[in-house]
Amino acid sequence: MVATRMARDGYKHTEETKVKCGLVNKGKKLTEEHKRKIAQNNVRYWLGKKRPHMAGEKNWNYGKFGSDHTRYIENKLSSIRKAIRNSRKYHEYKRKILERDNFRCVLCGNSNFYLELDHYPTGFSELLKKYLIKSQDEAYSCEELWEETNGRTLCQPCHEKTDNFPKQLRGTRNKILYR
Repeated sequence: MVATRMARDGYKHTEETKVKCGLVNKGKKLTEEHKRKIAQNNVRYWLGKKRPHMAGEKNWNYGKFGSDHTRYIENKLSSIRKAIRNSRKYHEYKRKILERDNFRCVLCGNSNFYLELDHYPTGFSELLKKYLIKSQDEAYSCEELWEETNGRTLCQPCHEKTDNFPKQLRGTRNKILYR
């Protein structure tokens, strides 16, 4: 158990240790009870079945609602942002902006990096806050959000240098290079 936990945490066993572990376990017979416990710990065993050890009052989320629940999300705008950005209308909008800018960064002219859509001069989050958008329907009806003059094509490095790029994400993303 400890060896597997160490391996999961990035510890690498030497070849000699691996051989020793194999020799220690070679020829061992598992009892029927041990085989049953291994099977019950397998995820596939529980597919479509109720878990009695997690039902009702035994469940750690039993009776917890709102901010007490472990899956509670304080800022629900992030899910709305994702829903809007994954919508067909947003992808069509992004495609129009990319075609208008000839699939090149408007700041440096580079087309080798991954190209991103930048809402400029008013940022995407600023528009959501300004118009108090709480649903996709409200976003679809907001005309300023979908204006082509409020978007531009930027490569990843140029996008990170802009003022409306989230400060907490600067320098954390991997650079995607297309050849």
